[in-house]
Amino acid sequence: RTEKEMANLLKDLEAMQIKHEQETVQHLTVNTQLGITKAEKSSLETELHTTRAKLESIQEEMTRTNLDLTTKSAKMEEESLKQAGKLKEVENDSDWLQREVAKARR
Repeated sequence: RTEKEMANLLKDLEAMQIKHEQETVQHLTVNTQLGITKAEKSSLETELHTTRAKLESIQEEMTRTNLDLTTKSAKMEEESLKQAGKLKEVENDSDWLQREVAKARR
């Protein structure tokens, strides 16, 4: 082979080497971006899990609060019924006393 042919082959080899290095850099860049994307996905999944756990906790607290309110409401209703019963007794006693007073006046 001539010196010129050898020089051209050397140029071609260098060009191929540069192209190969560029492709390697591209692959590394893509792999790095993929790694970052996977880390971000993992972070988002962790955040979602945390948010779901908080939501469940809030729902449990709401359930407890609703049960407390239902219990308090039932106790207030019971107390109200007791008071109504006492009021009726007082009214009956008052009516009876008025009748007795009326009899005594006659």
